[in-house]
Amino acid sequence: REEWEARFERRPVALLAGQVRADKRPDVFVEACVKAGVTAAVVGPANDGEDLIRAACADGTVVRVGGYLPLSSFAAAVAACDVVVATHGVGSVSVPLAFARELGVRSVAPAVGGLAESVTVAASGMSAEDFAAAIRDALALPAPAPIAPSRLRRKASSCCGSRFQSAHTEPSGSGSTAKFGNSTPFSSRKTPPY
Repeated sequence: REEWEARFERRPVALLAGQVRADKRPDVFVEACVKAGVTAAVVGPANDGEDLIRAACADGTVVRVGGYLPLSSFAAAVAACDVVVATHGVGSVSVPLAFARELGVRSVAPAVGGLAESVTVAASGMSAEDFAAAIRDALALPAPAPIAPSRLRRKASSCCGSRFQSAHTEPSGSGSTAKFGNSTPFSSRKTPPY
């Protein structure tokens, strides 16, 4: 977790995690973070949404960690941020939002499908302004209580087997890190998908 907190050097940090796809609207996420005055962090493998992130970066800095991460590193990234955000308009479940709930991290999603039921604050609409307001509202609230790490480990081990490591032990150098906007890259090492 400490390594992720060092990567997220400017606080507060909003996290968009998972596959970076256009339908998850990463450009809306970045714009919302700029409007809310928070650092945008995007963690996950690139897909057709990478160009949307780059285009949105003209207005602010984005911490970008690409590629598939080990489950422990993914959990550590969620635990180290201030709010997890899901900007996609369709969905009934979100793994990053589930991790946020388990780890005691604030979360924001639109009021669609089952997403709103699992977050700290539901966005009132789908615009960047709506998400910015929800991010600010979520950050004004105390963080939810985390679920005991031993319970999270048991749950993750039961579904992921030996690939799961404690969310509190971050392997050094996992993932490839780059910053767009006004920053410089951290490293170019990539973790292969599993």
